[in-house]
Amino acid sequence: MTSHHQQQQPPLPPLPQQDRTIIATADDAILAKLATVQAGYYDDPYLEPLSRHASGIAESSAATAATSGQGMRHPPGRGGGRSIRQVQPIIKRGTHARVCCMDRAISAFVDYYTPTEECQKTNQNVQIIVLGSGKDTSFFRLAQANVQWYEVDHPSVIHTKANMIQQSVQQESSPNVFSSIAVQPTETGYRLTKSLATTSDATVVDADTNNEASATTTTTASSAWCHLIGHDLRDNPQTLIDKLGKGTAFDPTAPTLLLLECVMMYLPDDASRSLLKCLTSTLSSAYLACYEPILGEDSFGKVMESNLSKAGVVARDACLTHVRTLPQQLEKVLACGFTTAVGSDMSSAYESILTPAQRGQANRAELLDEVEEWLLIMRHYCFFCRLHDGRQGLCQDLLWRRCRRRGLGIFTQPVRDHDEETIVLTCTYR
Repeated sequence: MTSHHQQQQPPLPPLPQQDRTIIATADDAILAKLATVQAGYYDDPYLEPLSRHASGIAESSAATAATSGQGMRHPPGRGGGRSIRQVQPIIKRGTHARVCCMDRAISAFVDYYTPTEECQKTNQNVQIIVLGSGKDTSFFRLAQANVQWYEVDHPSVIHTKANMIQQSVQQESSPNVFSSIAVQPTETGYRLTKSLATTSDATVVDADTNNEASATTTTTASSAWCHLIGHDLRDNPQTLIDKLGKGTAFDPTAPTLLLLECVMMYLPDDASRSLLKCLTSTLSSAYLACYEPILGEDSFGKVMESNLSKAGVVARDACLTHVRTLPQQLEKVLACGFTTAVGSDMSSAYESILTPAQRGQANRAELLDEVEEWLLIMRHYCFFCRLHDGRQGLCQDLLWRRCRRRGLGIFTQPVRDHDEETIVLTCTYR
């Protein structure tokens, strides 16, 4: 598909060093995912073109591990101007778990809403908003015609991503994974249009002989849209709401899933609370899935904090240092207007949210020798979901079967006494 790019976006102003460092963590994340895909954990053909020229923020493997769940050794860059990194198996397995959890949140949300008579009668789309999206590929992998996507990140990140997609579209290489994508500038960023084609086969029966004579193929064309919106999440959140509704089909009454991966950790705690409160007051049916580090107070968490500070990505007022445990994460989102929150550390999520097939694929992809170190890292990251409209069907689909298991907890408002208000849960999938 031809890319539309008649107008040029205005040049962006220079960024402070700390902003440049935080923005560079998007490179760390995509390089870790690319290494994980290349090792055979899962498939994502969109990572390679979006990882070209990626470098990341630090040569220290410890600092990199703390910032994006990676931990890499860095041999000299080679091939296409891109830095090639040797990623440790414990990091690839953790990255795979991160992707599986976020994908599960998306599929559960879409499956929960799209089959309903309510959505069919009103022809109402559901919405997914990726906050601090970086070079996320979820839209390209999971796009559907009845789901409106919005990616929000710093204007410089959005501009870079749109340009990389456009450059890939214009290349004549085969296969070109972005050949079905059109890029068009908008007032707030860019609009991506992905062509979808649904093919169905039908057998023709001969009326005289009653025998199957031939097969016909029917192709139905449709499109999916994703709006790339340039916005600094530290700024006034009402400005973001205004941008979401400018020239788009954004609907505050539609079911909306908010996704954040290692995003709140960098924001000032006050700014993150203002953002969440604004979203819950604006959206009638808001769901949120987050993947975040949790430092705790142990020696490993303190090393993570020290490395992040040395890397220049965490300020004193950052969420990472103010919200250090899973209970604190859940209490925070309840204070910001969500009515139910459930979460676990990633070691528990690995056994409960990932399917047996996904865990089996990880085992086949690579042997894991450093089990104790891997578990230690996984216990310092968490995955949690929240909902705002009072329905628990989605969360029940994500993380539900009541039993007593350490590591998962649900908090329902008001949280007065943890011993009395906590219900311990595990997750099962068929």
